[in-house]
Amino acid sequence: MTHSGEENSGLFESFDGGATFDSAEDANGRGGKLVSRRHRNGMHPFISEMGYFCHSVVFHPARKGVVLAAVEAQGTMSGIWVSHDGGQSWNQAREGLPPGDQFGRTTLHIAGASEVVYALSGRPRTGELLGMYRSSDLGERWTPLRMPKAFGARGQFSYNNCVAADRKRPGTVAAGGVDLFVSLDGGENWRQSSSGDLPAFHSQYAHHDHHGLAIVGKRIYSANDGGFAISNDLGETWETRNNGLSLAMLYDLDVSPMNAESLGGGCQDLGVWLRGPLQPRQTKSERALRRELRGDGGWTCFHPAEPHTVFASTQRMTIYRHRAEEGWQELSIGASKQETRSVWMAVLAMDRSDRRKGG
Repeated sequence: MTHSGEENSGLFESFDGGATFDSAEDANGRGGKLVSRRHRNGMHPFISEMGYFCHSVVFHPARKGVVLAAVEAQGTMSGIWVSHDGGQSWNQAREGLPPGDQFGRTTLHIAGASEVVYALSGRPRTGELLGMYRSSDLGERWTPLRMPKAFGARGQFSYNNCVAADRKRPGTVAAGGVDLFVSLDGGENWRQSSSGDLPAFHSQYAHHDHHGLAIVGKRIYSANDGGFAISNDLGETWETRNNGLSLAMLYDLDVSPMNAESLGGGCQDLGVWLRGPLQPRQTKSERALRRELRGDGGWTCFHPAEPHTVFASTQRMTIYRHRAEEGWQELSIGASKQETRSVWMAVLAMDRSDRRKGG
């Protein structure tokens, strides 16, 4: 580390995990000593006492003391760090990688007992794809891998970001963002393995937004926003395995003031679900919840005087209105593109004392 001041300035080195720092002596033999401040829990800061994110830590299963970590520190200290002594000392990986300040969220994976490491990185703030990288020497040197354009097209790598390789075949690797991609040759060539845009019964359907992966032989497991998916043929086909899992997360719900049997709400990543009649011909005894809108469901509001009129919001500040004679129609709220990119969900409310008012 460097320290700037009138005394003891220069380069300081630590050989005891950061408990003490000794300055490197210059030609005149001058030196100094800087002791790092202890945290309340007795731990020492890794790269900084300022706040930062540590997105991934991996230990080598056979090489004692080898640890890799990926951090986002809002500056040049961001990136991939390597330790060969169990975390007592760390070196920032640089060869073959972009500058540290370009790293946002990064996921690391060591391929079994080999020296192959994969890293999937997003950019800070925007969440766009920074790149996929492979190291064949436990993180000392890295090679950028060319990913298909479709892999990074939807971004969100600050949210959905995962990578895994087979423990016995380091060249078999899967990468997850919004959808899944698989390579059988160490990342030289990739194919799209799944799509959340397909109908749920399609053989290549797996829910969007992947957060965890594991490969065992020809089997790939995925943990995603829709639950749990499995492939038994290295990603050629997928099955959703959610039996016994309760997965819906509701942002909000509303009950119609004209019919207590009519209610609904928006589910994170699973759309807007309603129960009750939306058309005059439907019966009030309809009790099953059904999905009316796809995507990320948000808030719902039933009209206080019109039993088949409902308002609902979905992602990117999108607002819909349902009327019996019109069905669902998207409403324009006059938001700019910048607003719709920065605000994920619109909260809805209606003044039931005045049917003309809402917000």
